[in-house]
Amino acid sequence: MREKHFAGAKLPGRHAKSGFKEYQAHNDGQTKAKAGCVKFARDFLEGNARNLIMVGRTGTGKTHLACAVARNVLNQHKYARYITSEDMANEIASSWKRESNDSEEHAVYRFTEYDLLILDEYGLHDRHENRLQLVHKVLYSRYDEGKSTMLISNMTLDELKKDLGDRLWSRFQHDGLSIIECNWADQRMQGVGGGV
Repeated sequence: MREKHFAGAKLPGRHAKSGFKEYQAHNDGQTKAKAGCVKFARDFLEGNARNLIMVGRTGTGKTHLACAVARNVLNQHKYARYITSEDMANEIASSWKRESNDSEEHAVYRFTEYDLLILDEYGLHDRHENRLQLVHKVLYSRYDEGKSTMLISNMTLDELKKDLGDRLWSRFQHDGLSIIECNWADQRMQGVGGGV
């Protein structure tokens, strides 16, 4: 049952076993980012359903930390789902072509019902206006249901605010918002293992 529960979260294979213990902090920024994610996970499990935004350069360990949060949530029998913004938009859009009883509304609902949604790579491959609207529909729906969302992007915080728009940015902050900015160098390029 535990394996099925974790499989349903669809964590990327590279990070399926990434936890907080495996995250190697080599600078103050990484130490603060890890502490922020640990606090977010702890608060979430205590019933504080707020949101977290993690922005910064590629290779800074954002996905590792997000998966560490997910693993802690899953270990307590909560439902989490990891997906990229592009893949979520494509999955919802594909409901338009299905001949089954699936619909865009049902597809949005599926992403709304998770206790925690981790939406990675926001702003990378979801630039088609209709696809971005689908992503935003899920974010609005999760707000309406009081569900926690982790949004991860390579955008700057100012770029992300502009892209989400005033209405969605306001909703993201309503129940409390944690922001983690990952501004250090790409750890993959430096050959530092475990931190990304």
